Amino acid sequence: MTRTTASTTSRTPVRRRTLLAVMCTALLLEGMSLSSTNIQLPAIQRDLGLSDSSLSLVVAAFLASFAGLLMLGGQCADAFGRRRVFIAGVGLFGAASILAGAADGAVQLVTARALQGLGAALSLPAAVSIITNTFEEGRPRDQALAVYSATGAAGFGLGLLAAGASTELLDWRWGFWVYVPCALAAVIGAVTSVPAHRPESRTSPPWGSSLLIAWTLVAVIAAAAMAQNRLWGLSLATAATALVPAAWFLTLQRRGASPPLPRDVVSARPVLIGVGSLALGFGTVTSSLFLAGTGLQEDLATALSSPGSRFSRRGPWSCCCPRSGRR
Repeated sequence: MTRTTASTTSRTPVRRRTLLAVMCTALLLEGMSLSSTNIQLPAIQRDLGLSDSSLSLVVAAFLASFAGLLMLGGQCADAFGRRRVFIAGVGLFGAASILAGAADGAVQLVTARALQGLGAALSLPAAVSIITNTFEEGRPRDQALAVYSATGAAGFGLGLLAAGASTELLDWRWGFWVYVPCALAAVIGAVTSVPAHRPESRTSPPWGSSLLIAWTLVAVIAAAAMAQNRLWGLSLATAATALVPAAWFLTLQRRGASPPLPRDVVSARPVLIGVGSLALGFGTVTSSLFLAGTGLQEDLATALSSPGSRFSRRGPWSCCCPRSGRR
């Protein structure tokens, strides 16, 4: 990332707080989108007549696009300017939210969710770069990053409550449309508070490595969806297409002159343990959200807002093992 200059650190505290609020608003929307859709799924399935495999793709499309293109988002921020990429990402997220709310079938909804993930993948690395280049190293930057990270966690919890309330009181489509005015506010705030950034390097980023990761994730998720429909042959063939890009990426990482990720970082034991723990924890929470959110509403006939409130109060395990003895 571009190093901090004297002009960025000399900004007034008020303007820097405004800038941080804009970055946090974008992350709040992305955190809400990660969790809220799980509460909307039963209503979406009833309204659009989606199959169980299509229903899982509504969630997986966002995660695959977000995770697979996150590296690409960072490269775009370095190549085209962090403010420009942040505005493009938040704007795309808002536009995709409109499309998701207006969807009348599985293809439109899954496509809109993938575009939401792309918007989040563009805006998040740019936002982190903006924060690190605005706040000087040390306590100010640490505090800003702490607030930013806490906002993402708050958005994850808030999404459960907001989705249940909006779906129960209005319609599941409003669970997507509610992001639009917030995304518009974030775009306007970025235009007025984030300084323009001209990339220092004109060299072309290694786009291929990011696309290899994206294709691997998409192929694995598509194969899992096909296996859910018992299309075993097609599922195995699709999963096999992920082997070539995955092997190519690992070859570039291990033997390439310019590896996609810093070798000293990815080979560090604390990093490996942290990433593995995060993957296990996040995978457990997201899968339990999907299963318990739909199960509570369908099998236990609870209100839409109940799964979200139960998750936020006691965590996912309380929904996986709800109290017995329904009256």
